[in-house]
Amino acid sequence: MRVRNCRVIIFPERVMRNLVPERVVRNLMSGKHKDTYKCFSMFVDVSGFTKTTEALMKHGQEGAEVLSDILRYLFDTTVSAVYNRGGYVTKYAGDAFTALFDEGEDPIKTAANVLDSAVITNRFFAENNIFKSKFGDFEFGVKVGLAYGECSCGIVGSEDEKTYYFSGSAVDLCAMAEHNAQKGEIWLSETIYPFISGYLEETTGSELYGQKFYRAVRTGRINPRIIQYAATEFDKKYIYRLSGKLESEFPVGEFRDIISVFISFEGDGILEKLMKLLYELKETYGASHPVLDFGDKGGNILLFFGAPISYENNAYRALTFTLKLFEDSVDYGLKLRAGLAKGVVYCGFNGSDLRNEFTCLGNTVNQSARFMMKAEWGQILTDRELSMSEGFILEHLADILYKGREGLIPTYILKAKAEVKDIFFKGNFIGREKEKEKLRKFITPLFSGKNCGVIYIDGEPGIGKSRLTNQIRQEFTKEKDTTESKMNWFYFSCEEIIREPYNPFKYFFHRFFDFEENSDLLNAEKYEKKLNRILSLIKSKDIRDNLQNYRGYLSYFLDLKVTNPDILAEEPNERQNSVTLSLIYFFKTFCEYSPLVFEVDNASYLDSDSLKLYSRLAIALNKCQFAIIFNCRYKDNGDAYDFGFVKKKRVPVKPLNKSEFKELVKDRLKLKTVPKETISALDDKSRRNPLFLEQMVIYIKENKVLDSKNRIIDVSSLPNGINQIILARIDKLESNLKELLKTAACIGNEIPVDLLSYLFRSKYKNIEKFLVELENEDIIILFTEISYLFKFGVIRDVIYDIQLKKILRDIHEQIGLAIEKIHTDSLDKYYPVLAYHFENAENTNKALDYHKKAGYQAKENYHNEQALKHFDKAEYFISAKNGINEDGWVKAASNIDPDQIKCYIEINFERFHFYFAILQNIQKSSEIMDSVYGMTEKLGDNRLLSMSMIEQSLILSHKGKYDESIALLHNAIKILSNLELQYKTSLCLLNIGKNYFMSGRFDQAINFYEQALENSAKIQDRYERDKIRAKIFGDLGIANDYAGNFEKALDYYNKQLKLTEDLNLKIDKAGAVGNIGIVYHMTGNLQKAKEYYELKLKLSEELGLRLDLAQILNNMGFLYKDLKNYKKAVTYHKKSFSLSSELNDHNTMAAASVNLGHVYKIQELFDKSEQNFLKGIKIAEDYGFRHLVAEGMIELSDLYFIKGENAAALQYVDQGLKAAKEIGFSEYIEKGTEVFEKINSK
Repeated sequence: MRVRNCRVIIFPERVMRNLVPERVVRNLMSGKHKDTYKCFSMFVDVSGFTKTTEALMKHGQEGAEVLSDILRYLFDTTVSAVYNRGGYVTKYAGDAFTALFDEGEDPIKTAANVLDSAVITNRFFAENNIFKSKFGDFEFGVKVGLAYGECSCGIVGSEDEKTYYFSGSAVDLCAMAEHNAQKGEIWLSETIYPFISGYLEETTGSELYGQKFYRAVRTGRINPRIIQYAATEFDKKYIYRLSGKLESEFPVGEFRDIISVFISFEGDGILEKLMKLLYELKETYGASHPVLDFGDKGGNILLFFGAPISYENNAYRALTFTLKLFEDSVDYGLKLRAGLAKGVVYCGFNGSDLRNEFTCLGNTVNQSARFMMKAEWGQILTDRELSMSEGFILEHLADILYKGREGLIPTYILKAKAEVKDIFFKGNFIGREKEKEKLRKFITPLFSGKNCGVIYIDGEPGIGKSRLTNQIRQEFTKEKDTTESKMNWFYFSCEEIIREPYNPFKYFFHRFFDFEENSDLLNAEKYEKKLNRILSLIKSKDIRDNLQNYRGYLSYFLDLKVTNPDILAEEPNERQNSVTLSLIYFFKTFCEYSPLVFEVDNASYLDSDSLKLYSRLAIALNKCQFAIIFNCRYKDNGDAYDFGFVKKKRVPVKPLNKSEFKELVKDRLKLKTVPKETISALDDKSRRNPLFLEQMVIYIKENKVLDSKNRIIDVSSLPNGINQIILARIDKLESNLKELLKTAACIGNEIPVDLLSYLFRSKYKNIEKFLVELENEDIIILFTEISYLFKFGVIRDVIYDIQLKKILRDIHEQIGLAIEKIHTDSLDKYYPVLAYHFENAENTNKALDYHKKAGYQAKENYHNEQALKHFDKAEYFISAKNGINEDGWVKAASNIDPDQIKCYIEINFERFHFYFAILQNIQKSSEIMDSVYGMTEKLGDNRLLSMSMIEQSLILSHKGKYDESIALLHNAIKILSNLELQYKTSLCLLNIGKNYFMSGRFDQAINFYEQALENSAKIQDRYERDKIRAKIFGDLGIANDYAGNFEKALDYYNKQLKLTEDLNLKIDKAGAVGNIGIVYHMTGNLQKAKEYYELKLKLSEELGLRLDLAQILNNMGFLYKDLKNYKKAVTYHKKSFSLSSELNDHNTMAAASVNLGHVYKIQELFDKSEQNFLKGIKIAEDYGFRHLVAEGMIELSDLYFIKGENAAALQYVDQGLKAAKEIGFSEYIEKGTEVFEKINSK
C-alpha cells in the first residue's frame, strides 16, 4: 500500500486539562486520604444557564459549540480572579462552583482577596450580562456567598479509581450565604465578617438556618495581593484515577442523550462503604466517573449513563445500577434516595482553562437533582420516559410542580425489575427468495442478447440491497464462468458527501485501470496498455474505429494528459458530447461479446451529471445486452426514487422472512440451534433488518447476554436504535481509533490512505495497522489498494453528527490544507473537494477561491449544474467576505474595494449565463442582471458595463421587448467600438439581427446579420472569428429561408457547415445539416433532403441531442408525406410528438401535431386531421409560435373547405392570413391567398 511520506504536523498531542485541584493530586501522590484545614470560601451561582442550554439544544452540534463558548465566557474572568488571588475551585455544580482560599499566614489579606474575587465576579456580570450569538442573545446573572470555617479534603474509592470531596463548615456556610442573595448581590456569613468588615462601607443583615448573614451593599477600596497563577503539570495517571480516563479525553463538547443519576446519602461512617460498592457497580454497568459533593443539602453523588461512553441500552443500565445499589446498600446499613432523568444535554467541559471538569449540563441533570430531593429515603424517582423502559416495574407517584420548572412534571417511583416475558413475532413479510427470483428473472434475458432496461432495488438503510445484488452477481458469474456465456458486472459507488460530477464513473475507472494517486505517468501507461488490449479484442470494425477515434476524450475524462490540442480548444459543450461518445463506445465494446450489467450502489446520492450519462448510455445501448441496477434508499418522505427511465422494474427489499431471519441469527451467532425465545426477542428488536441484527449480535457477543442454553438473560437489556448501537461501538474503541474515525468521517465515504496518513503524520509513523483494526471491527472495508470505505453510510453519518461544529470546522480546515500540500502539482483535480472542505471550515477566503475555480472548471467541462452550484456558493462567500447581504451590493458599492466589486460582477455574469441559457429561469436571471447592471454603471468599468448591457438585452428579448433590447445593444456597440472588442461588437450586431428576426422584420434582420459578418473580419483570433461567422451564416440561412430566398439560404448553410467541420463544432454541424435538408425539402429535391435528414438523425442520436432528435423526426415525417409514404410519415410524427412532449418542447409538439393534420388530410381521415390541427394551433397560440399558428389555421381552413364547411373555412383563413402577413411568412401568405380565393369563388 502506497503512503506518502509527509512531514507537516496537523494534530498535536492533546494537552492534559487542569481537571483536579492541586491539593487533591498532591494528597493522592503522598498517600494522604484526608486533610483538614481552615479556609475562606466563595460560592458562585450563575443564573440563566439552564434556559440557554435548552434554547441552544435545538441547534444541534453548532448549538453545543456556542454553549462551549458561553461556558468559557462565563467562567474565564471569575475563575482567573480566584486563582490569581490564591484560591482554587473545588467543584463545579452545573452553573455554580465553590472556591476555597487557604487561611495562610495573614488571614486579613486572604479575606481581602476573597472579597475582591467576589467584587470582580459581580462587576463582570453586571457589565457583561448579555452573550450575543447567531442563535440569539442570552442573559445571565450571578449571586455570591462568602464564608470562613473548617474544611476537609478527602479521597475515597477503589484501588484503581478515586474520587474526592470537600466538606465542612466553610463549604456549607458559603452556600447558605448565597441562598440569601438576589441577582447581583454578595452575601457574607458571620464567620467571615470580622475579617473583611474594614472593607465594607454599607451592609444589611439577615438570619437563615439559625445563622447570621450580611449583604455587602457597598465596599471600599480593596488592595488584593495578586499573583499570576501557573498550573502544575502532573503525571496523567493521577488525573485519570481522580477524574476518569474517558472523561479526561472527552472531546470539547457535544449534545448527547443521557441518563442523569443523582444519589443522596446519609449516615455516620458510611462513605467508604458506599463508594466501594458504587465503584464495583459502576464498572459492571458502565457509569461515568462519580462526582462526590457535600453541601448544605448533605452528601450526594452524580453519575451519567451515555457519556462519556454510550451503550446500546443506557436506560436499562442506569435503572439496574440504581436498583442494585439500593438493594446491596441494605447490607451496609446505608440510607439512600435517588432521582433519574433522561434527555439530551450538553456533554463536555465546564469552567475555564485554569480549572475545568467533565460534566453534563441541562434540564435533565437539574430534574434528576429535583427528583432526588423530592424522594423519601429508600425511594427512587424517575421521569416519564424512563418509566416506559421495558423490564421494570414503575408506579406513578403524582404530577408534581418543581421549583424552576413550568407545569406539572409526571413523577414515577422505580420499584423493581419486572419478570422477563417472551416476545413473539407478529405480521407477514415478503420473503428474500422472491426478491432474488425477481432480480434473476430481470437479468436472465441478457444471455439471449436482449436489453433489460433498468431495475430499482428499493429499501431502508441496512435492509440488504447491496447484499442482494452482490449475491446475484456471485451466482451469475459463478454459473456463467463454467460456460462460454461470461458476463461483465461493473460496480459504481455514489458519494454521499461531495457529489462531484461523474463521481461513480471516476471511481469505476480508477479501479478498472488500477490507477494510483499522484502517479500521472504510471496511470497513463496503465491506461494505454489496458485500452490497447481492449481494442485488440473488439471484433466490430465500427466499434473499434469509434473507440480509437475518441480515446483522447476518454483520456481527458480520466484527467490524463491530453496531447491533442484540438480537444482542449473545443467548445465545452462540444467536448463534453465527445467525452460522452467515448464512454458510450468504451462500454459498447463489452456488450459486443457478453452481457453487461451496471450496479449503481447508493444511487440515492447520484449526481445529476452521472444520471444524464446513465440515461445517454441506456439510450445508446438500447439494442445491446445491457442492464442497469440502481440500489436506492427511500426518500425522507418514504417515496421510492425514479430517475425517469422508460423501461424499468422494481424490487422492494423488505425485512427478512421468518425462516431466513432464523438462519441469519444462527449464522451470525455461530450456533447450530437458537432457542425460540432468543429468535423472538431478536426479531422484535432488529425488525428483521440484517444490519441492525449484525450490530446487535456484536453487542451480544461483547456483553455475554446469553445463558448456557443460548437464551437471552434479560430481553429488556437489548438495544433498540441503530444510532445508539453504533455510537456505543465507537465509544468502546481505543482513543486513537476514534480520532482516526472522526477525521475520516469528515473526509467522506471513501478514505484515501495517503490523506489520512498525512493528517496523523506527527502522531503515527504508520496508520495502516489502525485501519486494519477498524476493518476487523467491521467499520470500514478495503476499497482499493489506496483507499477504504465506511462499510455502511449510517456509520459515517453517526460519527460525523456527534462532533461539535467547531471541531468539524477545524478538521475540515486541516483536510483542505493537507490536500493542498499533498496534491500541489495537480490541485485542479481537487477544486470541488477543496471548496467543500473550506466551506465547512468556514474559511471564507479559501471557500470563495475554490468555489470560483471549481465553477470555471465545471463550466469548461460542460458540467452545468455543478458550475452553477459553485458560482452560487462563490456569490454567497464574496458577500460574506465583504459583510453584505446578497441583495445589498448596489447600495454598498461605493464603500467596497473595486476589485471585490469586479469579482462579484464576474461571478454573477456566470450565474446569469446558467440561470438564463441553461435553466431558463427568467425571474432569477432578471434579478441578477438588475443588480449587476446598476453596479457596472456606478463602477465606471466600460468592459463590464458593455457585458451587462448585452446580458440585459437578452432578458428584454425574452420578454418580447425587442426594440428596447435593440436600443441597449446599440449603446453597447458604442462602448465596445472604443474598447476595440470586435468579437463582442459582432455579437451585438448578431443579437440585433435576432431581435428583428423574432419580431418578424426579416429584411432588417438580414441587414444586421450582414453587418455582423462584415465586422467579424476585424477579429484577430482566427478561432473566435470563424466561430462567430459560423453562427452568423446559420442565422443568415434561417432568415433567408423564412423569407423564401432558398438559394441564398442554402449557400449560407453550406458555409456554416464548412466552418463547423473545420472547427469540429459537432452540435452546430448537426444544426447546419438539418437546415440544408429543410431547404432541399422545400425546393422539392426530396432525395437530397432524405440524405441530409438521415445524417442529422444519426448525429442527433450520437450526440444525445434529444431536442434536435424530436425536430428531425418531425421533419422526416413531413418528408415521407411528400414521398407519399403516409404510414412512415405518421410513425415519425408520432415519435416526434412523444419525444417532444417528454422534453416539454412545445414548438416541436405544435409542429408535429400540425404535420399529422397534413398527413391525415391527404389520407382523407378528416376527423383525425381536424383534431391534430386544432391541437397544434392551441399549443402554438399558448406559447406564441406565430408561424405555426398561421400554417395550422390556413391548413385547417383548407380542410373545412374540402368538407364544405365554408363559414369555418373563411374564419380560419382570415385569421391565418393575418398571422402570416404580420411575420412575413411568404409560403403561407401565398397558400392562404389561394385558399381565400377558392372559398370566395365558390
